[in-house]
Amino acid sequence: MASLIAGISFTNAGLGAVHAIAHHVGAQFGVSHGIANGILLPYVMEYCLIANYPKFREIAMAMGKDVLGLTAREAAALSVEAVEELKLDVGIPA
Repeated sequence: MASLIAGISFTNAGLGAVHAIAHHVGAQFGVSHGIANGILLPYVMEYCLIANYPKFREIAMAMGKDVLGLTAREAAALSVEAVEELKLDVGIPA
């Protein structure tokens, strides 16, 4: 029952490419699911930036990046940089 409820919530939460790819990385290389998600997140973010610069700009701002005076794309790219820094801070491997 718990797996069913989790599956329903995943469907409604819109889990995307990071989560989907992490399953395969974990299975292929014996990496825990959380670590695999952490490794993949900035790469998928970088790929997806073009789809919604304002959203990624908001992420950058929420993570403490100064986006004043930057283009939408430059500000969005700072979200990827912020996630990379967070990965280093918490010890997620490259």
